[in-house]
Amino acid sequence: MPERPAAGSLVESVASRHRPAIGAHRLLSDGRSTALIRPDGEVDWWCAPAMDSPPLLWSLLDGEGAAARWVGVDAARWSSEPAPAVAHSTLRCGETRIECRDALVADGSGVALVRLVRSDRLPVELDHELSLGGFDGARATWTSATAVTTTGAVVVVDGGRSVPDGHVLRTTLVAVTDRWTALVVGVDVRVEADADVLVARLAGLEGAAARRGARARLPRRHPERAADALAVLEACTYRPTGAVVAAPTTSLPEAPGADRQFDYRYTWLRDTSLGVSVAALLGSRDGAQGYLSFLHRLAPDGDPPESPVTDVRGEPVPPEREVGGVAGWAGSRPVRVGNAAGDQVQHDSLGLMVEGISVHLQTGGSLDDDTWRLIQGAAAVRAAVMTARPETVGKRPWSKAPRARSRVTTGGRGLSVNVSPTATNTSAIAPEAAIVTSSRHRPRRSATTRPPPSRTHASSLVPTTPV
Repeated sequence: MPERPAAGSLVESVASRHRPAIGAHRLLSDGRSTALIRPDGEVDWWCAPAMDSPPLLWSLLDGEGAAARWVGVDAARWSSEPAPAVAHSTLRCGETRIECRDALVADGSGVALVRLVRSDRLPVELDHELSLGGFDGARATWTSATAVTTTGAVVVVDGGRSVPDGHVLRTTLVAVTDRWTALVVGVDVRVEADADVLVARLAGLEGAAARRGARARLPRRHPERAADALAVLEACTYRPTGAVVAAPTTSLPEAPGADRQFDYRYTWLRDTSLGVSVAALLGSRDGAQGYLSFLHRLAPDGDPPESPVTDVRGEPVPPEREVGGVAGWAGSRPVRVGNAAGDQVQHDSLGLMVEGISVHLQTGGSLDDDTWRLIQGAAAVRAAVMTARPETVGKRPWSKAPRARSRVTTGGRGLSVNVSPTATNTSAIAPEAAIVTSSRHRPRRSATTRPPPSRTHASSLVPTTPV
């Protein structure tokens, strides 16, 4: 008789098998919070009310984690956009197909997960289960259709017929053929499940996204990938400040089963700088200006921030620590929150910042006083490094960039930089001299500012920012 495996090894085996396909997820965002939804309609990650809040839903990292899911359904079809304004899905419930629409909607100071369903043939009862919290604290207990999390967030569910069952709220809805039926999960807000009103709101979100997409300047090759990249960038942007998070998640592994899992729900100076470049190259001048405004927020006097990473409000990131009791994606542990990169020195980030400003100028942006102070601050840091370490002179300590290829001048101020708009996640710029001779020339578009073909599909949500 074969030896029975120990209980611990069975647990490890189950944990290692829990690996929801990352590329099949869609990213939802309202500009303040983010969520991930699977093809079968399960919302397995949701941080609210802010992108770096403790996750309310987290079955992405553990099959036993909190989730919002439909019971007894299978995925049939789903939209392929990695970050749609509204996720479209079709579920299979027996012989019936269920059309679904899911979105995050900002409402005052709160946010709501809106779920719409409609049957293609006969009316059908759908069961929905919702559990909250438990990631790094106690699970929320439901009283009627209301729960309060350990962080004090008040969650209210509207629509259908709900029955609390301890840590799970079970809701039954009837999906019919001639109209939508709504279920709404509100965080710090109550949104009435009026399907007609919500259908109009979601249509408004899709219309606004379509208008932004129509204004984008996309490359001839693989334009859909560039459009996806811009959508993901916008979804990862915390609208109140203009900060862009490196990823909407924590602790997705660099290698399954290994130990390099980190919390990337924060904003790195290099990522914000790349956001300026990408938005400018793809024709989103307002987006580029928004990211620049966050850089101004980090350096109100022009002095570059000492830390390479902050939270979405521009404040220091929490200390890095491990979270116990979470199995991890594919059994990858430890699971972490916070990030220790706040204590690092990353001078390459300043190079990317100057590059982002350069690209912004070459694509028609203006050089205002706040942005000019950023350039002067970067030059001062460069000078300080050269003074303290004279052996680095001529060795371009910020990068391995090629020799200068472009010169940008505006408003009597000049900026001489090495520009490589094809840079991905490493510095490709070396500030030669942030203050050079003045000129009366207006910024001109350079051939180097054409958007390069995308080489990485934007649906990959695993971060690439090094710790």
